[in-house]
Amino acid sequence: MHQCDAAEVAIVVIGRNEGERLGLCLNSAVKVSSKVVYSDSGSSDGSQDLARSLGVAVVEVPGSAPMNAARGRNVGLAYVRAHFPDARFVQFLDGDCVLERDWVRCGLEFLVSHPKAAIACGRRFEAHADASLYNRLADEEWCTPIGMADACGGDSLVRLAAIDEVGPFNPRLMASEEPELAARLRNAGWQIWRLDAAMCEHDARILTFAQWWRRTTRSGYGYAQAWAATRNIPEQVNVKLLRSSIAWVLVLPAVTAILAVSSRSLMTLLLLPLLYSAQILRMAARRPDRTGFGLKASAMLMLAKVPELIGAARFVVLRRRSSMIEYKGLVPRGPGND
Repeated sequence: MHQCDAAEVAIVVIGRNEGERLGLCLNSAVKVSSKVVYSDSGSSDGSQDLARSLGVAVVEVPGSAPMNAARGRNVGLAYVRAHFPDARFVQFLDGDCVLERDWVRCGLEFLVSHPKAAIACGRRFEAHADASLYNRLADEEWCTPIGMADACGGDSLVRLAAIDEVGPFNPRLMASEEPELAARLRNAGWQIWRLDAAMCEHDARILTFAQWWRRTTRSGYGYAQAWAATRNIPEQVNVKLLRSSIAWVLVLPAVTAILAVSSRSLMTLLLLPLLYSAQILRMAARRPDRTGFGLKASAMLMLAKVPELIGAARFVVLRRRSSMIEYKGLVPRGPGND
């Protein structure tokens, strides 16, 4: 059996205007590997100079097409191929994350001992989960079940042999590029695993409803785009998510309106808020924590179906003319921006 060797792991960090967060991210990466590359998607805050000052290789994502995480990772991966030929694994890391020092060793040991595992990922957790309701929701979003999984997030340790077999991230996807890659890997017989280990600290900084709305709209766009991209493999991704949004946001209101018209009773429209309230209570009751936050979280999950469907509709209407939906503002480097 091949022995674990951390020298075979390269780290690809992607980012765009991450400010002080990027410095924390890159410092955590260089402590783990000497093979670190920063892939920049058109930053205007000096991110590239910051990376070079830390001795990190920098590559720029060409502006010939819309910027997205998939293109950033692929450009970084190409650099790894060209300059680190002995690398057999790549740790992908978003520029607003801080890598846990023991994670790469843990993930590498797992991949070496499980030859059919293409991807290993661990627990991503929010740095400031209590800073806002939206940050806490993001922290829950990262907390997925341990074991074999259908997909992973952007932060993950990947076996390059598996990427060689199925191809890299789909550069056309504005979001949801990880589930699409995972679907191709699973279709080829590879496995994706979520390990019970801390992997990285994330700093979402979603502090306003507007940020949350834009982020959720982008997710909906990505759901639809990845669904369309996987139409030629046995299991399309995001089917349940899209069906749920369509059912709750379009079908249910339409049916209720038809019933109100046919019965000539506007009181029938009261069924709609009653059904929504019942679903929120049902979701809250299924949570392990019976708290006020659980009720808020359930309500936000229901509300999220609206921007998700708006994002999906944007994909259907605009297709290739759409660009990246940003929900974060510029974060300047310097004191006071922790």
